[in-house]
Amino acid sequence: MVMSALEERVPEDYVELLYVTPEMVTKSEAILSKFASLHRRRKLARIVIDEAHCVSQWGHDFRPDYKELGEVRARFPGVPIMALTATATENVKIDVIHNLAMEGCEQYTQSFNRPNLTYEVRPKPKHAEMMESIAEIITKRYKGQTGIIYALSRKNCEKVAEELFTVYKIKAAHYHAALKPVEKKQVQQDWQAGKWQVIVATIAFGMGIDKANVRFVIHQTMPKSLEGYYQETGRAGRDGKLSGCYLYFGYQDTTILRKFIEDGEGNNEQKERQRSMLNRMSQFCENKVDCRRVEVLSYFGERFQKEDCNGTCDNCSSTSVYEAIDRSKETRIALSIVRHLKTENLTLVNYADIMRGYRSAKVTSCNFDKMDSFGQVKHLRKNDVEALLYRLISENALREESQINKAGFASTYLK
Repeated sequence: MVMSALEERVPEDYVELLYVTPEMVTKSEAILSKFASLHRRRKLARIVIDEAHCVSQWGHDFRPDYKELGEVRARFPGVPIMALTATATENVKIDVIHNLAMEGCEQYTQSFNRPNLTYEVRPKPKHAEMMESIAEIITKRYKGQTGIIYALSRKNCEKVAEELFTVYKIKAAHYHAALKPVEKKQVQQDWQAGKWQVIVATIAFGMGIDKANVRFVIHQTMPKSLEGYYQETGRAGRDGKLSGCYLYFGYQDTTILRKFIEDGEGNNEQKERQRSMLNRMSQFCENKVDCRRVEVLSYFGERFQKEDCNGTCDNCSSTSVYEAIDRSKETRIALSIVRHLKTENLTLVNYADIMRGYRSAKVTSCNFDKMDSFGQVKHLRKNDVEALLYRLISENALREESQINKAGFASTYLK
């Protein structure tokens, strides 16, 4: 019926907005034929791409069919295009603009800060103890209020939801990609209507979800990236009211997620990007000192003063005392190496390898291992060196510069 309506003399009388998946647009010649007909008749008003970070191979949720939308767009010259996303780093933004041929476009942005959300990272104990902790959060802090728990696997989703329901008498249901479409729809409708207090889900749950009164988001497992963390926690408190975000972090999760990357799809360059995003997420979880809000906003290129956090993250509200370690020597070494090699296009990981004395393929092929400064910070762990470099970026001592490389992809270099 919709397809035939597109052939009407005045199609806008029948269809004002047409929602289609990128997969359908890129693979269906029938749809493209209808669009071509609309374009010839000047009836194709505009193209709007939601979740546009999926266009970028730098994005945390890259989908190849999204990238092909650039080729689809080229078929319809003169049609305005808009790309929307809530989770684009500077690098992703540049990649999206390049892939969709939107150079010179107008850009509208707003702050990434969600002042009504609180952030807390907790050590991940054994399963039984963690379930007790999760149930305590829900029953004592959010009694009768709605929330989302993100789990790593389908099996884990079902297990956690069942335990919450049977052991702790919390109205919880599971949601994952293996459910039939009718089952997914029913779970969503029941949750929206208040039948279920809690949805235990994989990342399959979220696209198109807009329930304003979600009071808490709990990550039972660390997300694969800060973009994913920001997007998933961002489903809490959309009504502007105070809401909590809790993450249970264990090193074993990093190992599991790293194996997912190695066993997953993608070329070496894509997997290296995924590893880099996972490392940054792991550093965020390990950090018990710096303001969580500063860390998240800095990742998206936004400056924020920790004094403005007002104790709304666990690190800023903590009374724990930590020993300060003087890293001025290591800082001078880092700044000296970057200054010396500033004309080279090197990533943060490349510089960390040089500082630690790690002979990666990039380091040895460019003879950086012959430098006097090679390995001068070998006493520090890889994560510590990378954390130091990220800190120098946040302090504006160093900067990341995104460029389109020879392969046509966006790359971020340290300058």
